[in-house]
Amino acid sequence: MFYSKYIYGHNWNIGFSETSPESLIKSGKLGKIKWLSHRYKDRFFADPFVISSDSSIINVLVEELPFSMKKGRITRLVVDSKSKRLIERETVLELESHLSYPAFHRINDKIYLFPENSASGRLTIYEYNETLNSVNKVDTMVPEPLTDATLFHSEGRYWLFATKLPESNEKLFLYHSLDFAGNFICVNNGDPIITGLSSSRPAGNIFTADGNLYRPAQNSIMHYGGRMMIQQIVKLSKEEYAEKNILTINPHSFKYNLGTHTVNFYEGGCVVDGYGYLYPLIGHMANFLIKKRDIIFRSKR
Repeated sequence: MFYSKYIYGHNWNIGFSETSPESLIKSGKLGKIKWLSHRYKDRFFADPFVISSDSSIINVLVEELPFSMKKGRITRLVVDSKSKRLIERETVLELESHLSYPAFHRINDKIYLFPENSASGRLTIYEYNETLNSVNKVDTMVPEPLTDATLFHSEGRYWLFATKLPESNEKLFLYHSLDFAGNFICVNNGDPIITGLSSSRPAGNIFTADGNLYRPAQNSIMHYGGRMMIQQIVKLSKEEYAEKNILTINPHSFKYNLGTHTVNFYEGGCVVDGYGYLYPLIGHMANFLIKKRDIIFRSKR
């Protein structure tokens, strides 16, 4: 069908901004985004996490989803720092089931990757070798079908925010452990700490600005990945958790104006993703005509 390619087809891409955590909280805006320039029309890139960067290149771990495969894999993109042009792409991890959200944690000189793989029924840790761009399986982090698990380390304790199947967009759970590799305990007697489509599912790493903690969250009320919420963490303990909404991040690009659901900061700025039409001009025009047609049909009833 004509519409499936130009309107309903997925087209995520990643973009870069010079916005810092402090400027985002102060202005409430991400500022100008420079989208990744690449030649691919048969796949999308989303869920960006910057693994390293310098004045020449930015190394980003992303979900790559070739349309023909219908499942994601974890890929490293090497991006030119100035032009934001894709220089190189190489698969990091691919399984029989879907992979996305390549969150990672550094301990001394080692990098541990724990991507979303809820279809497997567990959250698995891999040690990532950045030089070889390869991974080795380490252990099961949490034996549950967690989605978009996001780790934060504070005062000797690890905190893990995640939703899980089957309600991956509606219920946020919080786990804690003294050991990164496992033994995570769910707080709040195993009940979710946040419910609802507006701010449950994680949308990137916890970050700090002016001494306060903030949690990016997905707002999927309109549709999955529609926009992001920035939540200030007010209380964080084994006994109590509380947060409040500070601002909403809406997609604001002509090319990627249908959604955004990941933001992560790194030295020099932040990386986000955006969702839009594969062919923006045709997509916008076709969508406009469809809406006009529906209005005319309704008026004739």
